[in-house]
Amino acid sequence: MQKRTSPRNSKILSDRISPYGEGVNIASPSPKGEGFRMRLLTSNMAFVGVLLICAGFIIAERTPAPQSIGVALIFLHPFFNRGIKKGLQNIIFNKYAIAMAIYYLLILLSIFHFGNLHLYSQLVLMQIPLIFIPFGLSDPDAISHKKRDIVFITLITAVIIAGVASFVNYLLHFQEIQEQITHSKPIKIITGVNHIYYSVILAFCAGYLQWRLFIAGISKGLYKGAAWAALLIIVFILHTISARTGLICFYAEASVSILWLIFKSKKILPGIGIAIGLVILAMITIKLVPSEKNRLDNTRLDLHKYTSGDNINHYSLSMRFEALKTGMQVF
Repeated sequence: MQKRTSPRNSKILSDRISPYGEGVNIASPSPKGEGFRMRLLTSNMAFVGVLLICAGFIIAERTPAPQSIGVALIFLHPFFNRGIKKGLQNIIFNKYAIAMAIYYLLILLSIFHFGNLHLYSQLVLMQIPLIFIPFGLSDPDAISHKKRDIVFITLITAVIIAGVASFVNYLLHFQEIQEQITHSKPIKIITGVNHIYYSVILAFCAGYLQWRLFIAGISKGLYKGAAWAALLIIVFILHTISARTGLICFYAEASVSILWLIFKSKKILPGIGIAIGLVILAMITIKLVPSEKNRLDNTRLDLHKYTSGDNINHYSLSMRFEALKTGMQVF
């Protein structure tokens, strides 16, 4: 006699057989499988967009396509994930969004100078996507902690690849580039990214790695070793091919890390050790690295040109001081 199965037991048995629920055959193609793939794609639109922005940074001045697609994916994320209302609220209440709105308002007000309307319109159009980033990233699940780590790994990897390739190019054309450095010319980043932007991102990556290693901590030994290797490579790149801006940012954030370790975390000996190590590093690189020595000499010449009232054209630091002085007088 055949044993009868109650409806409740039948439901449990069906769910055990198929993870998709009752009545779905695992072996056969399922519309739910296609739906799952679509949900996987739409739920990760913002994540993929951020990855494209990070990876596309090093080639942004050659082609803005990866970053443009990345911003578009971030913007579209709420539309495909029922988050439009939340995204609009985030634009109003998010601190980053408010800061970007103020920055964009200043750009709009700059039209009253009537200096270059073509450049003005181009700048206005280029900066619009920045306002929509808080709209697209309003959902906390869009970029989870694990995804955030992947984003930083992508950025650090892209920055290191560009730096190592540029350093090799520097060695291959050493005499030519060294001659350019003596005339205050930057070392070219071969991927085409602006050398100052690249140097600032280098310093940012170094600061992030310092924070993860010395303050937040990394539990797994393999990840910790990879972070140390990346930090050492970035510090090396900073002291060989980076612009002065990147070095200033690096030593500034390293000083903050040291103060945090000593006074906040009460790790006095590690903080003092890092401080001594940085002083030794600066002294050694100035003595042994030609590009570092030239940067120091050019900085001294720059300051001398400014303080003596000499012609400051083509001297970047002096021109920045003069621009700041003029801006203070205007406002």
